[in-house]
Amino acid sequence: CHMAACIARNLDRDFVGKRSKSVAGQAQINKLFMAAVSVGVGASWSAPIGGVIFAMELMLPQVQDFTSYWGCFLAGIFGSFVFEVYRTWFSGASNLVPLMSTNVLPGEGSVTSVPILRMMLDVVLGIICGYAGGHWVKMHSKCAKMFKDFRLAAAAKPSSPGGMREPLLGEAPSGVMAKASKFFGNVYNFQWRDLLICATVTVINTLWAAQLPLLNGKPQPMLLSNLFDKNLVIDSEQWVGPVGLLGTFTVCAVMKWFTTMMSLALSMPTGVVAPTMIIGGLIGRMFGSLLPDVLVDFILA
Repeated sequence: CHMAACIARNLDRDFVGKRSKSVAGQAQINKLFMAAVSVGVGASWSAPIGGVIFAMELMLPQVQDFTSYWGCFLAGIFGSFVFEVYRTWFSGASNLVPLMSTNVLPGEGSVTSVPILRMMLDVVLGIICGYAGGHWVKMHSKCAKMFKDFRLAAAAKPSSPGGMREPLLGEAPSGVMAKASKFFGNVYNFQWRDLLICATVTVINTLWAAQLPLLNGKPQPMLLSNLFDKNLVIDSEQWVGPVGLLGTFTVCAVMKWFTTMMSLALSMPTGVVAPTMIIGGLIGRMFGSLLPDVLVDFILA
């Protein structure tokens, strides 16, 4: 959705520039971005209707009217259709492929004879996830503040020779000297700090994930599908050898927890839907692995 919004923003810069100066024009810009988000989410998740709902929720309560809904709906439907046509031509796909899948077939699994106890376990898991989510938000806000303070640390320093100058300091340089001063001023300012933070987070994510077979080299959709694989608990090739199954889920959850937090604190658009679903799936796997076999047998008896 971020990429779709960026593309929509740059299709016609005059459209955005002229309309951003008025309230009515800003409303038109918001509707354009909503339609772009619908296309992005609908195409990437193979869920056009879900893209519409996501876009509407994202922009609430600023935009909520009949025109916005149908604009998002039509944009999501036609955008997903065009995407599928292109994908069929270039990759040979013949149908709408879901973002994630599972090998658990309909009718598989066990029916519990104590649904109240099963529901209580679900409530406990929900409490754990809610408590962890609150702490994640606090940690993210601190991380974002730390990154921002580092990025803008140079902004508080005196401006470069190419910027504003006091009258007693003489006239600002012109010609080649002015261009050189502007260049070195930009380098001295916070831009190089943005690149440093982004590169550092990328290196940490790459090196950390490379040590974990469950995460290494897998895009988000494949990892989501892998977490719903019924054979994951017996596939020891994806485990981190010394720590076993539970340790693998724990280490992977910690890794995704911190790398997602750092990625969202960067000065660039990043997604949060799939990473948070993966973190939730790993926490659920950890919770299930911690349940005693006696309790599991009693619930499924």
